[in-house]
Amino acid sequence: NPKRAARFLETAVKMNPKDPKAYQMLGFINLYGLNNLSKAEKYMREAIENGGSAVFRVYHDDNGNFTGSVTGSFLRPS
Repeated sequence: NPKRAARFLETAVKMNPKDPKAYQMLGFINLYGLNNLSKAEKYMREAIENGGSAVFRVYHDDNGNFTGSVTGSFLRPS
């Protein structure tokens, strides 16, 4: 239930606004569960700003059938 998960994670952010993990998960759930690109970007940026990463799905075509997938993440530059 993406809406319920988002509400739970929004509460987690309010309880600990500097923890990047809740922002990261909120970005992911908004992108893939709720199809809300603007909120996904906002939360993923917050995750990075707080020292975390932005995780997203990447599909890699190594055989012409798009059957393989990997998970990628953007990390904050040091």
